[in-house]
Amino acid sequence: MLVLHDLEGLPLKLVAEVMGSTLGATKVRLHRARKRFAEICREECEQFYNEDGVLSCQLKSTTHSLRPGLPITVSTHLTAPARGARS
Repeated sequence: MLVLHDLEGLPLKLVAEVMGSTLGATKVRLHRARKRFAEICREECEQFYNEDGVLSCQLKSTTHSLRPGLPITVSTHLTAPARGARS
């Protein structure tokens, strides 16, 4: 869901169709997914902005399935939409 909407840019209505759920349920699930993603990032990553101004993550632990020290880059377009913006 995060990939479809936040990375691929699909409108919420289309994401709901793809997921086979209502628009309301899709909005709730997207909100929860973003919240959980933020929690995981806070717990597992040392966050910083790289030289290009892109929010990046250096993994803290070796208990994850990725290689320790593997940098993860999160594009800035993953930030929450501006107040008043509608999806």
